[in-house]
Amino acid sequence: MSKFIHMMINNVQDPKGFEKMELIFKHPHAKIYNDYCEDRLFVRWWGQQSHTSIRTIGTSMSKLLRVKGYHQILNCNQFVRGSFTQMDNWILDIWVPMMIDAGLKNFAWILSPDESSRQSAATMVGKDEEQLLFKFNTLKEGEEWLNNMKKKSSPESHNGYKR
Repeated sequence: MSKFIHMMINNVQDPKGFEKMELIFKHPHAKIYNDYCEDRLFVRWWGQQSHTSIRTIGTSMSKLLRVKGYHQILNCNQFVRGSFTQMDNWILDIWVPMMIDAGLKNFAWILSPDESSRQSAATMVGKDEEQLLFKFNTLKEGEEWLNNMKKKSSPESHNGYKR
């Protein structure tokens, strides 16, 4: 068993209220849940991502965000392996504007322990001119930030969190 798989099995974290969430999209590399208690989507990714998986899942996230009328996503990459920097242009030039148009205001990106995945995410967040994407090491940190953002009256305030 690989070190990464062993770490995945032993370190599974679920967000608060996970047992009450509704699975609304399933893909071989991700699942999207309706977190109706928190009025947001929870997205859990895993494995090595491809151009096709990122586009398919990303487009589905946009459609579901619009349909549900939510403004937040808790995006869990804890189980993602490898780099996805080859998708930077599509994510930043196509997907981010699509998500903003769908109503997204806060995106908490939970990082993978896999170093190349972490570097890809850090690169992406650093290039995000919309300042929409924020990275966190744990689900708890991401959830707390999203909850604080929901309480804030100004969507421009990021409550002191660093991207």
